[in-house]
Amino acid sequence: MRYREVLSLLVLASLMGAIPCTILAQAGTGTINGSLLNSDSTPNVNAKVSSLYYAGGTAVETVVYSDAAGNFSFSGMPVGTRVSVVVYDANKHVVGMGSAVIGSSGATVTVSIQTVPVVIQG
Repeated sequence: MRYREVLSLLVLASLMGAIPCTILAQAGTGTINGSLLNSDSTPNVNAKVSSLYYAGGTAVETVVYSDAAGNFSFSGMPVGTRVSVVVYDANKHVVGMGSAVIGSSGATVTVSIQTVPVVIQG
């Protein structure tokens, strides 16, 4: 078989689920930087921020907290994989979400997330 035919078969098999996508994933890591703003445009300080992605069928989660300016950073994020970013309030409610894909090894992607307060009426 020629190279193109083999590559086409691998891509097709991956799309059909016969081969895990991680085999075709790009190598390397990058960084996701972000900022959190409250609905009144003030920084969301000391918020729990979680990154989540799947590697080989296993969920990988990293947790950081936003700084005094509402900024956060995740290093070592895999290239070519969608990484979900979830923000929680002090009561563990989700107050914001975003996602990013690192395009190449060593790249940095910036995510801005507007958080919203959770109101529970009882």
